[in-house]
Amino acid sequence: MKDEITEIEFKKQSNRVRVASLIILSMDIAGVAFLLFLTTKVLGKFEQIYNDLFEAKALPALTAMLISVPKTMWAVLFVAVGILMILKEIYSTDRTQTLLLNILILIICIVCTVICIIAFFLPLIGLPHGMSA
Repeated sequence: MKDEITEIEFKKQSNRVRVASLIILSMDIAGVAFLLFLTTKVLGKFEQIYNDLFEAKALPALTAMLISVPKTMWAVLFVAVGILMILKEIYSTDRTQTLLLNILILIICIVCTVICIIAFFLPLIGLPHGMSA
């Protein structure tokens, strides 16, 4: 009887970890898709704005680095990460390890999003209000 209760509790715990992992995986996929959108669509718009606004002036290193990477490279990178996340979920047998990896990927997505946003607006910090460069 005691073994049956322990087994039931183990299955409940395993199901909780699996559900939490899948929820975080969905947030990971949304984060990767958002980063793909930022780097392929939004970054191009900021590049056009900076070309018009600053002409020959040098951009901050972080902004210049993000702009210098081709859009197709960003797309390949984020699509590959998304595919690897899904394959990890399908083939991994250790659900606790999968949950921890999903949490790590989510943290990385958040940090990368913040870095992208900072890089997008960094050249505009020194501009006076209502004035262009």
